[in-house]
Amino acid sequence: MSEPTGPAYRQALQHFPVVRARADLERLMARLRGRPAKLLSFEEVRQQLHGDITDRTVLRETPVNAIVGSVGRYRDFTRSFLPLSGAGSSRWVGVEMGFASGRLPPIDVYKLGEAYFVIDGNHRVSVSRELGYEKIQAHVTEVETEVPV
Repeated sequence: MSEPTGPAYRQALQHFPVVRARADLERLMARLRGRPAKLLSFEEVRQQLHGDITDRTVLRETPVNAIVGSVGRYRDFTRSFLPLSGAGSSRWVGVEMGFASGRLPPIDVYKLGEAYFVIDGNHRVSVSRELGYEKIQAHVTEVETEVPV
């Protein structure tokens, strides 16, 4: 397979180091303020609130800013979904190019109260935030709790 080329690829490739630098700055500012910089862990929040995952899943537009955590990748992104390492650079660049072409599948999330946690699609959330999208298509699975969120 050949390496991607073209202006969209070059732009995405140049964009990633800028995003990574902003992640480092966000992490530094969080440390100075004594606040966590990483995303919330779905499992930790679910356990604290005694949440039960339902079998109700719907496809709908989801507010990007309401996505506050992740099921498995919460250590890989800042609170604002900036990537914390360069390890996923090719994935991030590919996703940015996918947004340009409009050919990306919906993400999968759990909804707990008014907060959303990514099951699949962390890079799509990261890129959508960076590109200024307010909403993203998502398969949303409800999580019920005994405690109001």
